[in-house]
Amino acid sequence: MRVVIIAALMLSGCADRAIVRDRIQTVSVPVIQKCASDRPADATSLRDRIDAAAWEALSLKQKAETIAAQGLRRMNHKASLEAATSTC
Repeated sequence: MRVVIIAALMLSGCADRAIVRDRIQTVSVPVIQKCASDRPADATSLRDRIDAAAWEALSLKQKAETIAAQGLRRMNHKASLEAATSTC
């Protein structure tokens, strides 16, 4: 019996002290999300909207207004496209 106790004490002295620490670590995991909405339809070009004869019939001011409106439509299309695909 003494031998067993002595052997146990000798073996317990050889054991390393284990240091255990809880460490919080942030891990980023990529997750696939669906888009916010469907892709908006493309803005129609000026050539498709107005034929050549109607274009020639417009005054210079009307042509400038038509081109400016087309530019605004394209900018709005870009903004709506970015909003629809922002979460993709």
